[in-house]
Order: sequence, then structure tokens, then C-alpha cells
Amino acid sequence: MLKRFNAVVHRAFTLVELLVVIAIIGTLAGLLLPAVQSARESSRMTACRNHVGQLAKAMLHHESSQGFFPSGGWGPNWLGVASRTSDSTQPGGWIYSILPYIEEKNVRDIVDQRATDRNAAYGRLATAPLPGLACPSRRTARPVPVTSGVAYRGEGVTSLTFPLASRSDYAANSGSVGFCLQADAYKGIADSTTGGKKKVDFCHHPGGKLDKAKTLNIAISAAINRADKSDLDYIGACGSCTGSSGTPVDTRIANPADLAEGDVWRKQSAAEKVLRSDNGIPDLQDGMAYRMSRLQAASVFDGLSNVYLIGEKYVSSDAYESGSDPGDNGPMLTGYSAGNVRWGYERPVADRERGLHPTAFGSAHPGGWNAAFGDGSVKTINYDIDAELHKKLSSRDDIKRGGLAGAPP
Repeated sequence: MLKRFNAVVHRAFTLVELLVVIAIIGTLAGLLLPAVQSARESSRMTACRNHVGQLAKAMLHHESSQGFFPSGGWGPNWLGVASRTSDSTQPGGWIYSILPYIEEKNVRDIVDQRATDRNAAYGRLATAPLPGLACPSRRTARPVPVTSGVAYRGEGVTSLTFPLASRSDYAANSGSVGFCLQADAYKGIADSTTGGKKKVDFCHHPGGKLDKAKTLNIAISAAINRADKSDLDYIGACGSCTGSSGTPVDTRIANPADLAEGDVWRKQSAAEKVLRSDNGIPDLQDGMAYRMSRLQAASVFDGLSNVYLIGEKYVSSDAYESGSDPGDNGPMLTGYSAGNVRWGYERPVADRERGLHPTAFGSAHPGGWNAAFGDGSVKTINYDIDAELHKKLSSRDDIKRGGLAGAPP
């Protein structure tokens, strides 16, 4: 009996042997974990590329059926209006306009003529989760806090507020460079009551008419300016020009007070729109979706394969759930805003904590960001892409100004 007991004891593991086995298992787990994480990120990147591709196909289907790409909308305070088409008459942005093309027409029609409680209907519209607009490396499709601090408008309502709203992780290309008014010139126009002519300086005019260092001066009448200038909404820093003091000037846009005023604005001449600080003037915006746009494929002079159509947008990584990033602080279904369009004058940026880049493309992927071109092709582009090339790929008519070279394969 004692012999059998000793044999059993000798067959057991010692404490040292157990520690060695645990150490080996820990080492193997440590080696396998990065591979598992890499496989998961690769899967998320593939899913994200598919989202970008589907959104691009929706925009191209829209252009094919309607004859123009979906408009960028009116401004960050405006939500979509179901009774209107998707050209410059539509206050909502490009995402709202393509909902029927991504099998989400029921969301577009939440606020229709039959809605008896418009406030509640717009609340449902703002919080509608759209999985195809969420990057799986960043967050799931669900409402997060609204921190914009502004009142939203729609059909029949002018002062909507939402505690929560859904967001998009993708943005349309609005151009290679923003334009902004000189701060002192704009103030002079806003305060003028004489109806005299004022000079306004612009930082950019596409089409090769001006060099980068020059400005375009347009004489416009101050008499046509709406007196109320309190309704200005933050879009983001203008990265291409400075005020008279040499400091960067913020790009701010005025919102139409109601649908009737918006219809007047969209039909005005470029000079009249300039007075209202309208960032969607067709001859100043060289992207694919911009304010009050109605862009046809024939206007993409660089060729559809050489211009960004949509791409992933940058969001500060510590603001995914708080909604506090200034380029991600309001509902996705608003009109022209940094929440759903981006520009090419700033190089793309990988998400990081406490980093503010509300006008830049970017993503939560460590290996690059996904962009769809005007022909529907999708490419993953490095964050260290040449800044000048990035600007060229954001312009639909850059070939006029020296040609395009070195596009990603």
C-alpha cells in the first residue's frame, strides 16, 4: 500500500514545474495576442472598406438616376426635408439624400407630411442608427450626446434640440482648400448700413486663374445683407488664409432662417452668396459635395478616378462616446458641416487623444484611412501621403492647374 502511495506522489507536478508551465502558457498567449488583435483589425478594416464602397456606389447610383451627385445641404443647423428632392433645394446633407440608395428610405421618410408631431419625428430621425455609417474600429451605430449647443431646423420647426443623435464616421469630399472671408472685411460688411460697395478678400479660386499667394477681390453690395448676424455656426479653422493681423481666420457660415430664405439664397449670384459667407459657392468649392451644390459628373474635369468622393473622417479618440469633438458634435443627417464633409487642405490624421482636426480626413485604423474615388474604387491611403498630392486628389479640376501625378495605385 505504501509503495503505491509513493508512486502516485512521484507522478504529481512539483511547484516549480507548474510555474514553468504557467510561464510558457503566458509567453504563448503574449505572442498570440498581437496576432489575434491584428486579425481582428484586418477584419474591421475590410468591413470599413465595404462601408465606404457601398456609400460610394449609392452616390454614383444617385448621380446616374438623378443626373447629379447629392447636394452637401444648406448648413449645420438644418436637418433633411422629406418633401424636397436632393439637389440644392435640399437642406439636409448628402447622407440624408442617399438613404433610399442604401435601403434606408424608411429613415428618410420619418418626417413626412403625415407627421403630426414634427418635433418627435425629427427626434427619431436624429437618433436613427445606421450601421453602414459606422466604422467598426471606432464605435457601433448608436446615438451619442449632442454637444454642438445649437438649435436645429427642419420643415415646420426652427428650434429643435436633441440630447442624443447618431453620427457618421464617413465624410464627403468638399474640396482641396476652404475659403474664408477676412475677419475685418466681413465685420465691415455686416455692420454697414450705407449700401455701399465693399471689397472682400478670398484665399482661393479654382481653375488656374490665380496663384496661391494671390487673392480674388469681388465688389459686393452691403445693402442685400440680412441684418441678423447672430446666427453663425462653427465649421472649422480655415487652413488656407489669414486675417489682416496674420492669424488664421475661422470659417463661419450663416444659415438661412427658413426654407423660403434658403430658396432665395441658392439662386443668388456668387457675389451675393459671398456676402452671406456661403461656403458652397460652386466656383470656389472644388470638391464633390459642398454647400447648396448640384454637381454633375461632367464637371469633374480631373476624371472621376482622380478625385476623392468620400472618405473616413478624423475624430479625437477620447470623444467617440462623448460627442465632444468639434467635427463630430451634431446629428449626421444635418446639412453641410464638418460632421459630414471634410476638406483636403490638411493632411489626413490618425485618431488620437485630445487632438482637434475637425476639417481633416482620418480614421481609427493604424494602417491608414479608406477613401472612395469618383469612379467607385476604394483605396486605403497612408497618413503620410504627400500634402500637395492630398490636396490635388481633393480637387475635381486640379489638372487645370498643373496636372496630377503620383496618385495612389
